Amino acid sequence: RRQVSHETTFHEDLRTRAEVERWLLRHATRVADRLVAAGQCGRKVHIKLRETGFTTWTRQCTLDQPTAQTREIFEHARELLGRLEAEGVLRGRRFRLVGVGVSELIEASRVGVATAPAQLSLLDDGSEAAAEQAQAERARGRAVQGVMSEVRRRFGGRALFPAGADEEP
Repeated sequence: RRQVSHETTFHEDLRTRAEVERWLLRHATRVADRLVAAGQCGRKVHIKLRETGFTTWTRQCTLDQPTAQTREIFEHARELLGRLEAEGVLRGRRFRLVGVGVSELIEASRVGVATAPAQLSLLDDGSEAAAEQAQAERARGRAVQGVMSEVRRRFGGRALFPAGADEEP
């Protein structure tokens, strides 16, 4: 598989950034669950918006570390939406479709292994303690995401669904 994505076409167009963000959160959650189920992580996050006139807007970014976490996928999707807003794309437009995806997939078991791709920082102070702390934080995030995805798999998609996605997924 080359990417994992989730998108929705709406009967009624979305008119505000807040509405688009709620759907980005829902889709980021679904994508993260599917990545966890497949045992994969990805390094690229992309969003897609299609307006009523069928013009499609996409943006993507490459992450420093591969992820399968809702929080990170949504955070980057929001940043991409912010880029579109800064470009004036959101102004006065109504959107018929919203989607989120993750690509450049690798096996989750390779994350943190020396062979896994990782973006190096030019601003790194070389502190081993900081690197270890960041790695421990990512490991905790992966563990939490794994538990949440498993709960949703067992008890349905609405179990432990993020509060910001306040309507039925």
